[in-house]
Amino acid sequence: IALSGLVPENEHQLNLLTPGINHKKNSDLMKAVDNINGSWGTNTVRFASSGFKDTKAPRALMSKRYTTNWNELPLVKAL
Repeated sequence: IALSGLVPENEHQLNLLTPGINHKKNSDLMKAVDNINGSWGTNTVRFASSGFKDTKAPRALMSKRYTTNWNELPLVKAL
Protein backbone atom coordinates (compact mmCIF):
# COMPACT_ATOMS: atom_id res chain seq x y z
CA ILE A 1 0.00 0.00 0.00
CA ALA A 2 1.44 3.36 -0.97
CA LEU A 3 0.33 6.37 1.02
CA SER A 4 1.22 9.82 -0.23
CA GLY A 5 0.53 13.41 0.75
CA LEU A 6 0.81 12.64 4.48
CA VAL A 7 2.41 15.29 6.66
CA PRO A 8 2.71 15.83 10.41
CA GLU A 9 -0.51 17.28 11.84
CA ASN A 10 1.13 20.48 13.06
CA GLU A 11 2.96 21.14 9.75
CA HIS A 12 0.05 21.09 7.30
CA GLN A 13 0.48 23.44 4.33
CA LEU A 14 -2.73 25.37 3.72
CA ASN A 15 -4.07 25.83 0.20
CA LEU A 16 -6.24 28.76 -0.85
CA LEU A 17 -7.84 26.75 -3.66
CA THR A 18 -9.10 23.85 -1.53
CA PRO A 19 -10.62 25.22 1.68
CA GLY A 20 -12.27 23.03 4.28
CA ILE A 21 -9.60 20.38 4.83
CA ASN A 22 -10.88 17.77 7.24
CA HIS A 23 -8.19 17.72 9.93
CA LYS A 24 -10.19 15.20 12.00
CA LYS A 25 -10.11 12.73 9.10
CA ASN A 26 -6.34 13.13 8.77
CA SER A 27 -5.91 12.71 12.51
CA ASP A 28 -8.04 9.54 12.46
CA LEU A 29 -5.91 8.16 9.61
CA MET A 30 -2.69 8.74 11.55
CA LYS A 31 -4.17 7.07 14.63
CA ALA A 32 -5.15 4.06 12.47
CA VAL A 33 -1.60 3.82 11.09
CA ASP A 34 -0.20 4.00 14.62
CA ASN A 35 -2.64 1.31 15.83
CA ILE A 36 -1.73 -1.05 12.97
CA ASN A 37 1.98 -0.56 13.60
CA GLY A 38 1.41 -1.10 17.31
CA SER A 39 -0.42 -4.38 16.70
CA TRP A 40 1.54 -5.82 13.79
CA GLY A 41 5.00 -4.39 14.38
CA THR A 42 7.00 -1.32 13.47
CA ASN A 43 6.92 -0.30 9.80
CA THR A 44 4.01 -2.59 8.87
CA VAL A 45 2.46 0.57 7.44
CA ARG A 46 4.84 3.41 6.65
CA PHE A 47 5.32 6.41 4.40
CA ALA A 48 6.44 5.69 0.85
CA SER A 49 8.85 8.63 1.11
CA SER A 50 10.76 6.76 3.83
CA GLY A 51 12.11 4.39 1.16
CA PHE A 52 12.51 0.66 1.10
CA LYS A 53 15.39 -1.69 1.78
CA ASP A 54 16.87 -3.29 -1.30
CA THR A 55 15.95 -6.85 -0.38
CA LYS A 56 16.75 -9.69 -2.71
CA ALA A 57 14.85 -12.95 -2.69
CA PRO A 58 16.88 -16.04 -1.78
CA ARG A 59 17.77 -18.20 -4.78
CA ALA A 60 15.62 -21.04 -3.41
CA LEU A 61 12.51 -18.86 -3.70
CA MET A 62 13.16 -17.68 -7.24
CA SER A 63 11.03 -19.14 -10.00
CA LYS A 64 12.56 -21.23 -12.76
CA ARG A 65 13.36 -19.52 -16.05
CA TYR A 66 11.63 -22.05 -18.29
CA THR A 67 11.14 -19.60 -21.15
CA THR A 68 14.59 -18.01 -21.12
CA ASN A 69 17.09 -20.70 -20.13
CA TRP A 70 17.46 -24.02 -22.00
CA ASN A 71 19.08 -25.66 -18.95
CA GLU A 72 15.97 -25.06 -16.84
CA LEU A 73 13.44 -26.67 -19.20
CA PRO A 74 11.55 -29.50 -17.47
CA LEU A 75 12.22 -32.99 -18.85
CA VAL A 76 9.32 -35.11 -20.04
CA LYS A 77 9.72 -38.87 -20.36
CA ALA A 78 7.35 -41.24 -22.21
CA LEU A 79 6.01 -44.19 -20.25
